[in-house]
Amino acid sequence: MATEARKLRVGIFVIVAIVIGLVLAIWLGASRYLADESQAVTYFSESVQGLDRGAAVKYRGVPAGRVERIDIAPDGDLIEVKMSIDNRYADLLFKDPTLRAQLQLSGITGLRYVEIDRHTGDALENAPTLSFPPSAPLIPSTPSQFKAIQEALEDIYQRVMSVDLPGISSDVRATLQAADQLL
Repeated sequence: MATEARKLRVGIFVIVAIVIGLVLAIWLGASRYLADESQAVTYFSESVQGLDRGAAVKYRGVPAGRVERIDIAPDGDLIEVKMSIDNRYADLLFKDPTLRAQLQLSGITGLRYVEIDRHTGDALENAPTLSFPPSAPLIPSTPSQFKAIQEALEDIYQRVMSVDLPGISSDVRATLQAADQLL
């Protein structure tokens, strides 16, 4: 008889553990769908290599959401990044016209995240122009610091390559020959 009671208790324990596990799994899975979030979108005119689904969206370093989807925009040129923004920050992020989304590196791993911060001057004008209506409330973007460094290096390279080295060389040679004859 004690064996029958023990089997019953073990069976009840196993059933209760399975039910608790299922409820916990459903609750964790559904919490993503029940979260109080708003959708937002931004468009980048540069490579988003290193930005993945689920990457952080931060407002001045504070986690404010996550990247939901990365796709090519309807114009075929820009990259569309759809984000879920916590509703605690949504009013702030959707109403401030000085906010811009920017790709940032997460340490030395090469992974990226979306940083939303206030900008002034040229950064406000550098947002890509859209030839289509955005699929959600828009947070304009500005080129990343890496992109700015890359463009500056390309400009320096073009300036160095445009220097007339053969002309300078012949001028120096002519000047040295004239100095040699004078001396």
